[in-house]
Amino acid sequence: MLRRLSKVSTKIQSTSTNLHNHIDMPTTSVAANERQETESTCIEKSIPHFWTDAEERALVHLRLPMEKEFNKGEKAHSTLWGRIKVEMFKLNFDVSVTQMINKWNTLKKKVPQSVRQ
Repeated sequence: MLRRLSKVSTKIQSTSTNLHNHIDMPTTSVAANERQETESTCIEKSIPHFWTDAEERALVHLRLPMEKEFNKGEKAHSTLWGRIKVEMFKLNFDVSVTQMINKWNTLKKKVPQSVRQ
């Protein structure tokens, strides 16, 4: 009887270990992916982007017509900036949303309020 229990116990431990290994594998890779995304976001924020005149003009050309959409608040700003990013990418300008927002805010500070209205 003890031998039978021992064999059953061994099988249960083996099955439990296998299940544990299968469960841990995706969790580990998900954690690694999240860590990699976080690192790339940190890298993106730490590397400055030096804007060309063409990139600035494209940003202004794409962002200004959307001013009402940004001010209405019906859509999330991240969605609107995402649309601008796609259009910038189509123009072969590879800039992040964070870089575009920073540049837009800098440009707004440089242009007097009276000119913007």
